[in-house]
Amino acid sequence: MAASTQSQQDGIGILWDQMPITLLQQYRSANLLRTPSASTPYSAAVLSAGIGKKSASYRDRQPQDSLLSAVRRHFNNQAINEHDVIVNFLYTVKNSGTFPCPRGFERCY
Repeated sequence: MAASTQSQQDGIGILWDQMPITLLQQYRSANLLRTPSASTPYSAAVLSAGIGKKSASYRDRQPQDSLLSAVRRHFNNQAINEHDVIVNFLYTVKNSGTFPCPRGFERCY
């Protein structure tokens, strides 16, 4: 039971530790998360020496693990209304005409 609870908390099927840092930063900016951007190990090493500590980009950075936990928390706290998702999906399929049809079908409805 504890394993299923843990997988529900982490998000089923999402390998958070394997997400590239650029994707996490795009999620942060798209959802307007109030957390600083993450730094790569290389940029952290460059900015941590000498004058780099006084730069604005050094002060507004955090480790990738902190950004990862903020994105995961935000993603898991999003409420999903199944009815709205189904209605929006059906509307998109009906009106876009770009939905890929399964093989053997000439036209998708």
